[in-house]
Amino acid sequence: MTPARAPATLPTPDPLAAAGTSDVPVDPAPSSAGPSASNAEGERDSDDSIAALVARLIDQADRYARAELRFARALLIERLIAARVGAICLVVALVLLQGALIALLVGLMLTAAPVMGTLAATVVVTSGAISVAGILGWIALRQFNQATRVEERP
Repeated sequence: MTPARAPATLPTPDPLAAAGTSDVPVDPAPSSAGPSASNAEGERDSDDSIAALVARLIDQADRYARAELRFARALLIERLIAARVGAICLVVALVLLQGALIALLVGLMLTAAPVMGTLAATVVVTSGAISVAGILGWIALRQFNQATRVEERP
């Protein structure tokens, strides 16, 4: 004698199925009277009890929130991957810019060396570069402080 086989079930279209949460019970044909329908004696059906409805609501809300988080994470990863090439290009550009600034400073020292001597030209060019870097750092710090300041609202 062969054991009885369970009937095959077809997957039902479920909006949560894409998020991997297709085991949520869905009533395929809701009654026309709605979930708060009463039977002839004025009592609720056992399937429509408030506790069962609240439990289903909490379960579905949890599944929905998890699906939204997975979607947001996937979207973030996709955008980070798309921005990866831009970030690499920015780093390469900054390295090339640093090399160009070093060449400019060396050129300024070589140009000023015959006029004031090698040591004086080095001190003047280095002092100027440090001064410009300090001013730019101070401006950047002020901008960051303004951008991250938390204002208390009454």
